[in-house]
Amino acid sequence: MVTPIVKRRLIELLRTALGFDAEGWAGVLEKVVGCRRTADLSDYEADKALSGVTERAAAVGLLNQYAFFDGRDGFADGYEVGLIEFLWKSLHPGLGTKRQSWGLRQLLEETAGVSDLRFLSSNGAAVMIETLVKQLDVKFGTASESRMRTKKSS
Repeated sequence: MVTPIVKRRLIELLRTALGFDAEGWAGVLEKVVGCRRTADLSDYEADKALSGVTERAAAVGLLNQYAFFDGRDGFADGYEVGLIEFLWKSLHPGLGTKRQSWGLRQLLEETAGVSDLRFLSSNGAAVMIETLVKQLDVKFGTASESRMRTKKSS
């Protein structure tokens, strides 16, 4: 899917959006994978933690997982599409639906060469996720965490 560094960053973004503080998250990680810091996770442990945090985010309505995207060989699945949507909305929280859709389509075209998420390959999804995580880090830096927490609570 994505590089280990981006997996760890996704975990931290979702953890923050879910409202876990550092100590609470350390306790969860210790129970699940036996480690207290996201930065110390192995690739396997990061996969396990990312799976758990995305399930939790989906359960509370923070992350959509589109089942109708699943089962298409070589194409992005519902989990990847949900992450892309979550990251895009985190990057552009104030845009209306129409402007968000247009902007996302433009980024899809520039980054993956497709006009819609329906046509996005698995490899294209990985590139999109990495691009959006990098854009979040550039735009907000560590402030992205407090901005996402504020957005969730409002």
